Amino acid sequence: VTLELEPEATLAGTLLDERTGQPVAGARVFARPRAEPNQGRYDDGDPPDAAVAAADGSFKIAGLGEGTWELVVRDPKRPNSPATEFELGPAEHKTGVVITVPTGAEVAGTLEGTTIGHGSRVFLSKLPRQAFGESNHYYSNYGNYGNQQPGQSGVPVAPDGTFRIDGVALQNHLLVLRVPSP
Repeated sequence: VTLELEPEATLAGTLLDERTGQPVAGARVFARPRAEPNQGRYDDGDPPDAAVAAADGSFKIAGLGEGTWELVVRDPKRPNSPATEFELGPAEHKTGVVITVPTGAEVAGTLEGTTIGHGSRVFLSKLPRQAFGESNHYYSNYGNYGNQQPGQSGVPVAPDGTFRIDGVALQNHLLVLRVPSP
């Protein structure tokens, strides 16, 4: 068996907020090989060796090979955005890549009219987009909370009923209260 190793390629750049143009610090950045069109893409979460953007928004990913890569940025305070594709040649060191990251919204409020028990949490469930004139029932999905991502259990509700959710995509959501029960 003969193995021929090629030098690694690297990708370096900066993350910027799409609205303000300011650097985005602390976001996790990783590259994955581009999936073929006939292959499904399953989200296995962030790899443990994902790069973390520095205070100036800079990041560097090493150990890449030749080919087409998808650059993925994840920040819990921002909505996920589509991956950005990059083509790398053998031993290419691509620098100066600028990725704009969506700002996202903050949903904060106070639940009133009931006693908030210890362990109560809230989360947002995405509602289907409705176009004017469609005949399907907009409210029929209220009972389906399955579009919450696995592992997400919402944010805690404080004893005074206050809560705050960061990184919300700008679309329609249903606020769901999860109350612990025996």
